[in-house]
Amino acid sequence: MRTFLAATCLLLPLLASAQSYLVDFPEPTYTSIEGTPFNAPITIAPVPASGLFSYGVVVEVVGSSGLTGVVFVQPANALDFDGPRGTGIQRDDDPGVARGKGTVDIFDVAKPNHVAGTFAQLSITGLPKGSYTLQLAPYNTLGSTEDLFVDGAGQTLDPFITFGNATLTVQPGIVTATVAASGALRTDRQTGMLLRDYILTNTGTRASSFRVWIRNLASNWQVWNRHGIVDAVPYVDITQLVPAGQSVTFTLEFYASPRVGTPDPTLDAVGITTTPPVVEGTATSLAPRATLTGGDVLLEFATESGKNYTIQYSSDLIHWSSVLPKIQGTGSRVQWIDNGPPKTPSRPATAGGRFYRMVAE
Repeated sequence: MRTFLAATCLLLPLLASAQSYLVDFPEPTYTSIEGTPFNAPITIAPVPASGLFSYGVVVEVVGSSGLTGVVFVQPANALDFDGPRGTGIQRDDDPGVARGKGTVDIFDVAKPNHVAGTFAQLSITGLPKGSYTLQLAPYNTLGSTEDLFVDGAGQTLDPFITFGNATLTVQPGIVTATVAASGALRTDRQTGMLLRDYILTNTGTRASSFRVWIRNLASNWQVWNRHGIVDAVPYVDITQLVPAGQSVTFTLEFYASPRVGTPDPTLDAVGITTTPPVVEGTATSLAPRATLTGGDVLLEFATESGKNYTIQYSSDLIHWSSVLPKIQGTGSRVQWIDNGPPKTPSRPATAGGRFYRMVAE
């Protein structure tokens, strides 16, 4: 059964570019768990030098088990409609089908051209277990004269774009794991925080990413490197796949004000489908300021009050992954330490080479 998800574009037939472009998903394969939402960014590479003014793309979801549920393609903030049409993309949804137009617009108060590689995000909920192909293709609603991908200089990119695809496997049920403390609390001399290592073991029958809930923590203590909080319970996500029967060690950073007692939370974990965060902004390369004991890496950079900053890392300077949580600018210099999970998939000393950059939003 074939279902179409669409997010489209605008007009503007102008000059063409000689540069070749690839519209694709960042990963060739994805795994999701039945009953959990699936999300994947849609990217263009390289990013047009003058940014992206508009786009038009359709995602064809082909699965042997059929397709049900709600599907949606959300453009990046910069490519949402503006001007007389109002805020928010134009939408025409049917069961299993989503359509929308994305552009920075040319009316009234236009937004700046989109300058990040990720220009939209695919979201699917309610998929049954099975295997699916996510096939990207051009999409237009105004006929053969419509220009879909247009850069910030008004050049039409359509003749020079190749569209890729990815596979998605939806696995049944919930994956379980155990979490146990490893070693005693220790003080980080660089930050003054208390650190403790924990070992997560996948006790299920298949590989999965995991959300670790940190419960029963005294009210004066915070988990500094948490990824989020739900109903007053902090959590971190182990974003790399942990094979069945195998384990991963991760570090929690604890901060207290006032510093009374010691943190002694209880931890539990459940399998999840992770979603790479969509990051928009200006990227600046970061050179490590120092290598700490055990090979951990210290980064430092200046911030502006009111801005958010995302640390990204890469092994090849091409494919970049984002670190959670975002860092809130204070107007002062900020230090950040790469000590492996849950920030990055492994300790820097075992990574075989890791590059860093900071994205200011």
